[in-house]
Amino acid sequence: MNIFEKLFDKKQTEQESHWKKHNDELSKVNYTDEVKSVLFGVAVGDALGVPVEFTSRQIIRKNPVTDMIGYGTFYLPEGTWSDDSSLTFCLAEALTQEFNLNTIGQNFVKWYHDNFWTPRIYSSGYVLHTLEASIWCLLTTDSFEEAVLRAVNLGEDTDTTGAVTGGLAGLLYGISSIPEKWLKKLARYDDISNLAERVADKSRQWVHP
Repeated sequence: MNIFEKLFDKKQTEQESHWKKHNDELSKVNYTDEVKSVLFGVAVGDALGVPVEFTSRQIIRKNPVTDMIGYGTFYLPEGTWSDDSSLTFCLAEALTQEFNLNTIGQNFVKWYHDNFWTPRIYSSGYVLHTLEASIWCLLTTDSFEEAVLRAVNLGEDTDTTGAVTGGLAGLLYGISSIPEKWLKKLARYDDISNLAERVADKSRQWVHP
């Protein structure tokens, strides 16, 4: 073995040692709060928007959303979320296992045919407009509550905009920023919490199988 091969082997060994140490450290990190921040953020923003979905911005401006309410557009109790949250939870459920696109697809089919991760309410929204609105809500507010209320009060596809904004704001501000009074009203709160914990547990296995 010549000098260059020895240097290469030494460098490779050092790098392998570095990444092993890095992965060992990452495997000890608990991501439960981060996952809960996103999943509960999505559900809260969604549930805030469901009662006023399809309501115009002009009408909402006269009577803005300031808290989680029930009934409204679909006459459903407060805390009810839509297909936006359902499909998010279907994806998260798939991520508790080994990554497999087929599993994700099967979960979506189960949602559609078997009410997997419901309550189910259909909605649709143009993706780019929703993302643009959600980012604007984040950039022009200073808290989770302000961001999701601003999103919902934009009107029209309120549940989708609220869900996307809620997920991003939850990740930005953390689970403790989401008002407890809203969390307690969510449908299937315990199931969402359990799902978040299972995703977090699986994330440690991705880093350190």
